[in-house]
Amino acid sequence: PFLFYFSHHEASFSEKQVDWGAFGSYMGGVVGPIVAAITLLFLIGSYQRSSKQGALQTFMQSLTAHVEYATNYKTQYSGAYTGHKY
Repeated sequence: PFLFYFSHHEASFSEKQVDWGAFGSYMGGVVGPIVAAITLLFLIGSYQRSSKQGALQTFMQSLTAHVEYATNYKTQYSGAYTGHKY
């Protein structure tokens, strides 16, 4: 943005506040959307990683509960489950 601005305007520092205001407005208009787009990409990536991690954690809790239930399963005919340990 700096090179484009200075190639279309005079490359000297201005003494007028109006020129600096226009320059700040130009830079904010060019750089602002770029920064916002990059931030949005990072936000989407963070959400996807969080979603995958939450699904994995839920699956592992379910699997742990199932293994605990299976190892502690008792009937009136047996004392406890004697199958494979996981």
